[in-house]
Amino acid sequence: MFVVACGLLSASSAAQMTVYLDRAEFLSRLSNPTTYSFDYGDGFPAAPSEISSFGNGAVISTSTGGGPASIGIYAPQVWNQVLTGRAAESAGVPQVDFLVPVALSFTTAVYGVGFDAVATSDSGTAVPVLRVTYADSGASDQVVRDPPGPTFTSDFLGVVSSEPIAGIEFYAAPSGQPNVFGLCAGAIDNLTTAAVVVPEPSYLWAAVLTAFALWRPRRGRHAIMGHARSDS
Repeated sequence: MFVVACGLLSASSAAQMTVYLDRAEFLSRLSNPTTYSFDYGDGFPAAPSEISSFGNGAVISTSTGGGPASIGIYAPQVWNQVLTGRAAESAGVPQVDFLVPVALSFTTAVYGVGFDAVATSDSGTAVPVLRVTYADSGASDQVVRDPPGPTFTSDFLGVVSSEPIAGIEFYAAPSGQPNVFGLCAGAIDNLTTAAVVVPEPSYLWAAVLTAFALWRPRRGRHAIMGHARSDS
C-alpha cells in the first residue's frame, strides 16, 4: 500500500498504521521510547564507518542489497552523524553512500518508529520514502513525506502500528517517483523506537471513522483513512 503523508493519516492493510509528521505528537503515543542519535558522543562509531547493529543488538542495520549500513556526516547542511547506506568496496575500502537505501530490522517487538528524515537532490526536489514491514505478515506499507520541501529537506516522519513492526527501509526519491532510489541522497537521524504505544484519544478515532465513511466509495484494495490534523 502507498500512503502520501501530508498530514496525520491512518491506513489499514495487514496492520492499522498511523503516520505522524510531528515528533511531539508521535512521542505522545509512545511509552518508554528509546532514541538513537548516531553521534559519537553517545557511543556510536566515528564517521565514516560501517555499522551492522546498535542498541545492544536490538536493531540490525544493513544497506539494501546486503552488507552493513553506514555512519556518515551529512554535509554541508547537517554537520552531525547520521545513519545511511553503504556502497560496494572501492580499492578495498567500503564507502559511505547516501544514495543507497538503509534497512533496519528489529529483534524485539516494536510498535512505534520515527526519525528525522533527510533528503537532498542536486536538482528538483527529493522526498523521504519509508517502507514498513510487519512481523506477522508478508505485506508492507510505503509512506512518502510529501509535499516535498526545497532541494534539501529534513523533516520528521514516524509511524505507530497495531501490529509488530519487523523492519523499515528508508531512502530519498525524486518527487513523483517514490519507487526510484539511487538519484537522491537520504539519511536517518535521531531514530526513536518503542515497544509499547498508548491508545489514541477517542475523539481522533471518531474522526477516523467519519473519514472512512466519507472515503469508502473510493476504496481500492486497501482502505486509506485520515482525519484532519495540521502539521505543526
